Amino acid sequence: MTTWAVAFLAHSSAWLSAAYVLTRRVDRFRAPTREAIWYAAIAASLLGASYAVLMPEWGGLVVRLPTPSAGVASTGAGAGPLGWTDPARLLALFKPVWLCVGSALLVQYVARLITYMRSITREALPADRSEVRTLQSVASVAGLKRAPRLTVSRRLGSPIALGIGPRAEICIPEWVVRTLNREQVRALISHEVAHIARRDPMRMALMNVLKAGLFFQPLLRLAHREISDAAEEQCDAWAAEHTHNPTAVARCLTEVARRMLPSEATLSVAGMARGRSKIGWRVDQILANQAGASRASTRSAWIACLVFAMGAPLAGPRVVAPNADISHSTEIEANRNGPSDEDGEHAGTEARAESPTGAPEALALSSAGPDQREDHGGEHLEAEGQSEHR
Repeated sequence: MTTWAVAFLAHSSAWLSAAYVLTRRVDRFRAPTREAIWYAAIAASLLGASYAVLMPEWGGLVVRLPTPSAGVASTGAGAGPLGWTDPARLLALFKPVWLCVGSALLVQYVARLITYMRSITREALPADRSEVRTLQSVASVAGLKRAPRLTVSRRLGSPIALGIGPRAEICIPEWVVRTLNREQVRALISHEVAHIARRDPMRMALMNVLKAGLFFQPLLRLAHREISDAAEEQCDAWAAEHTHNPTAVARCLTEVARRMLPSEATLSVAGMARGRSKIGWRVDQILANQAGASRASTRSAWIACLVFAMGAPLAGPRVVAPNADISHSTEIEANRNGPSDEDGEHAGTEARAESPTGAPEALALSSAGPDQREDHGGEHLEAEGQSEHR
């Protein structure tokens, strides 16, 4: 597990940083392309780490994890100059820390999500018939086999989309029914239906699990935020396209952002105003009709990013365990303390194995000093002269 974690940290730092630079430098990338780039970077990071551990013979560079030094192994953790600063000891401690902290973060996320959903659904009421008819009409346009359940809650400041498939539900605040007009309500419901059609609740849940389990990579938080912003832009574009009223979508978005509760901004669920810091940008994109993209360009972007995610990790470095037996031309030894005792014994065994079985004198000469070798050479020449004289 430690080897995989080190490989993932190396690959994800490279691919996620490249995704950030690419999406920031190229302004013409629309939301679907940006989303595909970030998903490809995450997939390349996970696959690259798996390739690096399972297939270390592939690739051009091998990095071997450090082995514990002899001083630390013999004197213990608290003694010696290399005690807690030894890289091998730090890597040995990483696995239990990873399991404890990752499990705690995952349990915290699940507990918060369950508490939040129970607090909302406890007082949620079925929506009126007019809103339900609107939802059914929008769901049929979106291609959903079954319309999600629509409820109204007093404890919400902004609408949210929960679940997928037959368990999907859209919960809207009570003020939406009292404040917004019919066109704005349809725009709001269209936005949430787009989240359900895209399976954004499941995607957000998976991203939160990745952030909790791989908490040692802070760039995953950046990737989650960028993916969420791209999803919101695409849902805005879908709502504006199918309501044929971008102005209603923009006004609805502004009102939802104004009434959003502070506690809702910290919970990662699919909803209309989750990207609150980019409301102005999203309104401009809606009115300019530039948030979305054609299906052909979106499909091409996803195919290109999928091919990249499958092939790019093969060119990355391979991380192997200290005692792994690999044959590779290029290797970086991460342990700078010199060869270990096991390596010396292994080299000696190979030298003895390669030497002839009937030549013990050659082994003795190889370990003798120069004077001894000279004397032995003279004795050998004298013996040959006596043999010739006979």
